[in-house]
Amino acid sequence: MKILLVLGLISFLSWSEEMPHGLIKEINAQSQINNRESVKNQNWRLLVSGISRGEPEWLRTIPQFAAQLSTEQRHEIMNALGNALIHNPVDTLNILPDISKTLDGSGIDLYRWDYLCVGLVMDYTRESAYRYYATAMEALKQSGEQGRECLTLMQEGLNEIEQDERRGKVHWGHKIWP
Repeated sequence: MKILLVLGLISFLSWSEEMPHGLIKEINAQSQINNRESVKNQNWRLLVSGISRGEPEWLRTIPQFAAQLSTEQRHEIMNALGNALIHNPVDTLNILPDISKTLDGSGIDLYRWDYLCVGLVMDYTRESAYRYYATAMEALKQSGEQGRECLTLMQEGLNEIEQDERRGKVHWGHKIWP
């Protein structure tokens, strides 16, 4: 029995290092030495995955490192936030202003409602984009008052895409969602 307890504790301790606070320390340390690319791929995947699931502890880490990310990494985080919007719309929307406060203003602030709520779908196939919109809009409806503004922006974005599609101005991507 003691052996099982010890093995369980060892597993927990090794897993806890992969929790947001341990991982965020590593990302920040590596960013401070100006070596963003050295963040271990496995850790980056873990971070993006936690954010994609809309887990509050992972969402709360974003303001701690958002300003140090490369353009490619920012896009990955935005895609993860798009997925988080489906799983946990309220916490996802609530973290956006906190992320924006950490940016220096020298570039485009992608972490705003008007970017996330419109839907980042043009890299995806038409079917995937419409599937995303349907799923995200349902999640926003379920979130009640807190998701109303985002839902309105998303509906407007979808209407614009539909108008552009009728005019033949939409070029869909090749990615599949989910």
